[in-house]
Amino acid sequence: MNARELLAHYESLLVAEEWILWNPVTWTVVEPMTVPQSIEQIGGKISGVHDFHLEEIHLKEGMEVEDPEAPTLFIDSFEDKYFFFDTYDLTGTQDQLIRLLGEDFYIWGLHVKAGTERYRFVHTVDGQVHMNSSDILRVGKSENETSLAEGLVEIRSAWRDKPNSFVVSAAFSLISLLSGAVLDEGWLNGRRNAFVTENIRYKE
Repeated sequence: MNARELLAHYESLLVAEEWILWNPVTWTVVEPMTVPQSIEQIGGKISGVHDFHLEEIHLKEGMEVEDPEAPTLFIDSFEDKYFFFDTYDLTGTQDQLIRLLGEDFYIWGLHVKAGTERYRFVHTVDGQVHMNSSDILRVGKSENETSLAEGLVEIRSAWRDKPNSFVVSAAFSLISLLSGAVLDEGWLNGRRNAFVTENIRYKE
């Protein structure tokens, strides 16, 4: 999908799944910069050990477990990338994922703050922050010709054509445009793999 199609997609998604705007959710997409990595390799980096498993949980049921000591971190894969969807982020999960998986990875992250359209978008390459913004529609123009800079131009152009869209739709659309990952109603309303381990390194 192009930028305009993505913006329309997320506009419709946020109308149908309004709960996203009322919960502190995070969405983090990671892509190895060199060789593809298995779920075992990804899991080992996150947990610090290899004693973990994936447990299939209905995403919305997982949201109902309001336990700050055991947040539900959903994981999915597509092509050679992975993405994580966290329904609470009470322990700063996204920041920890970026720290633990930063080196040798491209990372795109979005954290939506509960009860508002406020968000934070972050993009890192090989552990270096290329953008950390709470308003991608107004952040300064990049002088470098990168996929991020090109994506920002496309998203802003699409936004000008539909200025009454949810602000956070632009951030979702930018991640999808750059990474190829797309959230949809089917994924948000189904049973998904949740990352389970006794030694959750990202909670340190």
